[in-house]
Amino acid sequence: MQYLGQFFISKLSGKKEKKMDTLLKRSEYLQIIPDGEMSIVWHSLFGYPMIVNRETIEFLGTFSLPRTTTDVKNLALFSEVEENAKMLQNCFFLISVDLDER
Repeated sequence: MQYLGQFFISKLSGKKEKKMDTLLKRSEYLQIIPDGEMSIVWHSLFGYPMIVNRETIEFLGTFSLPRTTTDVKNLALFSEVEENAKMLQNCFFLISVDLDER
């Protein structure tokens, strides 16, 4: 298959399959200690302590309700949505709605 935008094109069948955007939510185990413009965040179970800016906290806040990265891009509030979401997923700060963190 070849990836082209939001569609996968199968060379054998010629069919287009819509790529599904994963629903993400903020982990219920995310801990945040604000300190002025910066905050310390970490995951209660897995760790990954980080010092982040206010924009990162706001970005995490957009996932208080399950959303896709496309939903967040459409809000046009943040840049580099895909990259930031991926980094936060790697630390388990953002998780797929069907992931059991325990």
